Amino acid sequence: MYSAFTQIRSVAAFRAVVLWLPLIAACHVATANAQEGLEKVISLNVTKDTELSVIFGTIAKISNTNIVLDPKVRSKMSLNLRDISALDAMRVVASINGLKIGKLGNVYVVGQPETVKNVLGRGRIQVRQLGYAKAEDIANIINQTLSEDVTAQHYAPTNSVILTPK
Repeated sequence: MYSAFTQIRSVAAFRAVVLWLPLIAACHVATANAQEGLEKVISLNVTKDTELSVIFGTIAKISNTNIVLDPKVRSKMSLNLRDISALDAMRVVASINGLKIGKLGNVYVVGQPETVKNVLGRGRIQVRQLGYAKAEDIANIINQTLSEDVTAQHYAPTNSVILTPK
């Protein structure tokens, strides 16, 4: 009887594995496919001096993302990136070449800072009411650290910081 019980348990375990295996495999595939767009981990090896249009075009194709490059950009570079998100690869290439990245809808715009600013527009003014910190102190910190991107003012009666894009 003991051997029969062990055999029944073994058959039950086998059936459980056979029934659950496709589900486990499907979950693994879903996890692998979950990394899409600019979150996708890529490796990129460009050994010759290659135009940035080709590099950004490759990142766009691999990640299935819309990327528009400023036509004034004519730089070339070599790079070897391994296991990096497509967004980080794009940021590295852009920053090394003095370019900015902006997002307009579902399109990433890469170009000279002035071009990206013109394409995206000036932005919008934001008002943030603070609960614990003094608005004047926060506005001073923002003006010292982000002076080229935004201007911060404080409004004491409501302890608010007003952020205006440049």
